[in-house]
Amino acid sequence: MVLNLAPRGAGAFRPLHLAKVLSRPRVAFIHSHARRISPATNGLLSNPATNGIFPVGVRAGSLINSYATTTAGRGRPKAGAQKKTTKSTETDKKAAPKKKAAKKTATKPKSKAKAKAKPKPKPKPKRKVLTEKQKEAKKAKEFREKVKELKATALESPKRLPEQPWTVTFQGVYPEAAKNNEKGVPSFRAAVELAKSISPEQKERYVATAHANKASNIAAYDEWLKRHTPLQIKEANHARRRLAQLGKASLPQLHDSRLVKRPRTAYLLYFTERFEHGDFKHMGAKDMIIRVAEEWKGLTDAEKVKYQKLQASDLDRYKKEYKQTYGQEV
Repeated sequence: MVLNLAPRGAGAFRPLHLAKVLSRPRVAFIHSHARRISPATNGLLSNPATNGIFPVGVRAGSLINSYATTTAGRGRPKAGAQKKTTKSTETDKKAAPKKKAAKKTATKPKSKAKAKAKPKPKPKPKRKVLTEKQKEAKKAKEFREKVKELKATALESPKRLPEQPWTVTFQGVYPEAAKNNEKGVPSFRAAVELAKSISPEQKERYVATAHANKASNIAAYDEWLKRHTPLQIKEANHARRRLAQLGKASLPQLHDSRLVKRPRTAYLLYFTERFEHGDFKHMGAKDMIIRVAEEWKGLTDAEKVKYQKLQASDLDRYKKEYKQTYGQEV
């Protein structure tokens, strides 16, 4: 009865907290002012049934258990619960560093991904060593391709009709000679004899045809030139010269008045001047060339300055016309 009055706040027992007094089993801790008032706090309690006295420590265990059940219902935390919470917080604190380890493991795949992102250099393919036969075949193929390219650049001029009266006459009488003779040399010889024995009227007719063919050739050639630029004609002439050097074709140079005349040297200008002067009309071409060359060597430097200036002026003319005609620098 006395112990139950303390938590209920009866008189002097109100400030007494049994949870503090009975926190340890078999140990009684009571405030000094309560010990003076109640005999229950003096370490001995009287039992009215037995008229005996027993220590407080024996009764304390049952009181602690009964008081713990009543306080648990009222919301007071148990001592064991506090220990559990402290243990859980300690385990949480200890588990915290594991997150750092997770971060380290998370950063490792990024470094691997960066390493994988770099493409590995592909190994260079090994060059095949060609045999001598393969090398010759390769050169022959390149040569054929070069010749084909040059022929395409050289252009194909329109076919020309025969312009010589004798050629026109032979073509006129050959069909008749081939009927009466065998093919080949006999037919050719028979056609030559017939061409020589034609009448004057037939000869005039063949001559007129030759003149007409010449006029037709000029008109067809001029029309063909108009379909090509001066630069194409220039490149075609260069390709024709190259084919002649390679021995693959013998094509004549294309004549075009639009082409730019090449610059003349100081010696060529002097030669032209001496030729136009008329001092070498009585000489042949070979003797005239030798004579002019000797005169040029005999000129002083001051006398050559005139032709050197003409050469520089003609070079300027060539550069300007080249740019205007071909649309590109020299």
